[in-house]
Amino acid sequence: GATFLNTSLPDGRVVVAYAATLEVGNGVGPYIYGADDLPPGLSLDGLTGAVSGSPTAPGTYFVLASCTDRGENENKDINNWDTE
Repeated sequence: GATFLNTSLPDGRVVVAYAATLEVGNGVGPYIYGADDLPPGLSLDGLTGAVSGSPTAPGTYFVLASCTDRGENENKDINNWDTE
């Protein structure tokens, strides 16, 4: 099934534009991405895996990212993002 290729994403800074992309391999595209508990101000594009926006609050956020491939194999991974 699908596996995440990036084990973490760059930390963000409050009110500074942020952009990163979840990368997946070993699956059958297209993929559907999800994320729970993103830092406030950030959003995820469920079709591309792009995380973007401007964080609005500092802290450490434990984000549960998920990806489902065309074969309906689901993979979940916890990442922590820090915002300053």
